[in-house]
Amino acid sequence: MTDGYAPYPSNSIKKLKNIQANHPGKLHYAGIELASDVKDLKEIASQLKGKTGVAYNPEELTELFIRSIEVVEYREEQ
Repeated sequence: MTDGYAPYPSNSIKKLKNIQANHPGKLHYAGIELASDVKDLKEIASQLKGKTGVAYNPEELTELFIRSIEVVEYREEQ
């Protein structure tokens, strides 16, 4: 949603909140930061009731990515 230099993604957050409201339990936010600990990502996580993690070296990114994946059962509408 942001590379650290982009403006706060207010419109995207509104759209994601609508998706969460229309499909409860299907969309979970997880932000990953590399050595930045950015306030905006914490605010985004708060808005979307999600979580963030900070990696201080590239080797930690894999573990954060794995922890950020949450598999939700998916079924086609009948």
